[in-house]
Amino acid sequence: MSQQSGARAQVHHLKVTLQDFRPAVWRRLQVSSEVTLGELSDILQEAFAWDGDHLHKFVVAKAEYVPELLLEPQFLGPPLIHEDAVRLIQVAPRPGAILDYTYDLGDEWRHRIEVEDIAAAEPDTRYPICTAGRGAAPEEDSHDYTPGAFTGADRLALNRLFRVHGALPGRELPVSAKEIDPVFAALFPWLVQGEGVDRVLAPREIAPPDELTARATASTLVRRALALACWVGPAGRTLTPGKVLRPDDAVQAVADLGLEESLLPALPDDVDLLEGEERAARRGVAPKKVRSAKDLPALHGLWCAAVEAGLIEIRGSKAVAVRTGQGDPVETWARLLAGLMRARVQAEQEHRSYYGLQAPQEAVFPISAEILDKLAERPLPMLLPALPIAAATGDATGLYALSRGLLGAVHAAMNDWALAGVIEQTGQAPGPDDLEPTVEELVAHFWREDDPSADPKAAVREFLGAIPRPALDALYGSTAIRLSPLGAYGVRRLLTAHDWAVEP
Repeated sequence: MSQQSGARAQVHHLKVTLQDFRPAVWRRLQVSSEVTLGELSDILQEAFAWDGDHLHKFVVAKAEYVPELLLEPQFLGPPLIHEDAVRLIQVAPRPGAILDYTYDLGDEWRHRIEVEDIAAAEPDTRYPICTAGRGAAPEEDSHDYTPGAFTGADRLALNRLFRVHGALPGRELPVSAKEIDPVFAALFPWLVQGEGVDRVLAPREIAPPDELTARATASTLVRRALALACWVGPAGRTLTPGKVLRPDDAVQAVADLGLEESLLPALPDDVDLLEGEERAARRGVAPKKVRSAKDLPALHGLWCAAVEAGLIEIRGSKAVAVRTGQGDPVETWARLLAGLMRARVQAEQEHRSYYGLQAPQEAVFPISAEILDKLAERPLPMLLPALPIAAATGDATGLYALSRGLLGAVHAAMNDWALAGVIEQTGQAPGPDDLEPTVEELVAHFWREDDPSADPKAAVREFLGAIPRPALDALYGSTAIRLSPLGAYGVRRLLTAHDWAVEP
């Protein structure tokens, strides 16, 4: 396959490290950005001399990509996605992206794949190619490991094997048929369109560039990120080994910058029943000594966003502010939003989430994204996402969590959207004509029924009837929000980056 119009194919520079081994065992590989994860698995098999006799899987931010043999319907959690339906550039569109690959689901040979760079292919270089390596891989089906070397001769032999199996010169590598958005692509891997899934967005007008620029510049997210960068300053701040502010500095930053300020009305006390410490942590302050800056959600998400957007740069053991005021404000806003959301997902994976145990990120954010798209049609109650999240997580009887932690979790998620300027308050409650059909539509959409012939209306009635009265009152009485013009742009960009088609 030759390239067209002089376009240069892209190549991912990967460092693949076999986990749990000392001395280290790793390979540096360069592969076409257009390989599927199934094809990447074949490359890894050869790079580590595996026989391919066992099953394997890729994991990216909890989404699992597997061969066809492992595909089966998932009742809860992120779906299993066919590894041949997804290209490497889709799940790892940026340097720094991480994938986990496990071979032999019994012995579990675990590989950490880090994207070190993405660059144009060299016309005369054949890909895939191994450029460096260290350590011999263990023998398959063996629990004993004798350390060995990976020599220059071994590397040449591996590259000969790649050529025998079809390595192509850079000029013949495929060029992406679709431009990949490096900011929002792979943000939520489970949003990627899988085989047989038809996810379509209604066409909507996007505000003109001047209005988007003005809104991005004025958004609380941008203003707080710039304030944090100024607080760090050109002299910089010393970091912990985890590349975050030291605890005392983190607490000081929250106080100096007023980051604990919530942008949406607080939940009633009889609904938000979180313990005092959890509630304080959600506001960004802690009742006792902070062990890590990661324990301050109001700061940590903003910190990750500012680093990802390039407003703060990590230089060794220090963070320094980078000159601001240059570049496209809308693109800066988009990178800040993506960084904020990635930080929330990572916090949940590290069990530092302030969204509550009953509302995992894979439920909160994708469902919120769909609801946000519906906000372009009509205002809705702020806490409405709690209903489909409860349905999607299987919490359909009693719904104690809805009155204890789930509404609080959704409230926290909506505060993030408000922080970013994605949503705005309407100043009035939505009318019954707006509310009732939407509640039924959303609950029915995410309801999981063992019996496909069950009456969805009956399921909705059963679901709503199980909600504790204080929670239901809080839901219907919560602040009405609508999608802002900036939000319409961001949501559309988020979802189209994950292969959601837009109606012509």
